[in-house]
Parts: sequence; C-alpha cells; structure tokens
Amino acid sequence: MKSLAVFFAVFAVMGLFNSCSHSPNTETANREASLKIEGMTCQMGCANTIQARLQKMTGVSFAEVDFENEMAIVRFNNSQTSEKEIKATINALADGAYKVVFYEENELESNRTTDTNPETGKQETSVQTVSAPFFDLSRLFDKLVFFIQ
Repeated sequence: MKSLAVFFAVFAVMGLFNSCSHSPNTETANREASLKIEGMTCQMGCANTIQARLQKMTGVSFAEVDFENEMAIVRFNNSQTSEKEIKATINALADGAYKVVFYEENELESNRTTDTNPETGKQETSVQTVSAPFFDLSRLFDKLVFFIQ
C-alpha cells in the first residue's frame, strides 16, 4: 500500500510538470480575448476539449474555458494567430457542436519603460509583458482515471 501511495505521489508531480501550458516557441502574448461559446454540455468532455485544443495552438500562451458561464479566456500573440483562427478552431471541434457567439479582444497591459540612450540621445521604449504559468490539473485527473481503469 505504501508503494502505491509513493507511485501516486510521483505520478502527481510528473503530471504537474507535463501539464504546464507554456510553449517555449511562443512569443509573449499581447492580446487577450473573451469568448462566449454555445453548445457545451459538460465540463470534462466539452470545456476541457476546447481548452486543450486552444492551448495547442501556435501563439496561444494561455487558455481557460469556464463551462458554467460558457466563456473562454485566451491570451495570444496576434502575430502568430488571429481572431479568425481561434473562432475557426473552436467551431470545427466535435463536428461543429460548439459555436463562438461573442468575441471581444483587448490589448494586454505591459510594463513600458522609456529611457534615453546615452550614445544617441534618443528616447527608446522597452516593453515587458508578464504572465504567470498556468497548470491544467484536469490532465492529471485524466491520467489517474486512465491508470485506475
């Protein structure tokens, strides 16, 4: 029994590291979209499917789907993906069972710093956008359920 508990503990730690949605080739997100999605009938099958697919998109650094409110939040770099691609991805899932009925996009706030370059005397602006890592614990649950079966 003790070895089973150790196995689950190791498995849980591995799941946390494997479920991080950070993609090393994704540039910093500069947009955040709020979407209203119709057609979801459950959290595990619908909302998690949409969320997982959005997280795999090039340019998306964060995606979270709220089943109860039928809403999704997506942070992305608009030089790598677009509103059209995000909507098309969702609308194409499950043979068109889901439909984006509302889309609102905003520019993410960033830390802007303006300094004067001592060599040229010109003002230069640097931008740093900060985002926290996101861990999808639902994948850990799926792995545990698969192991138990």
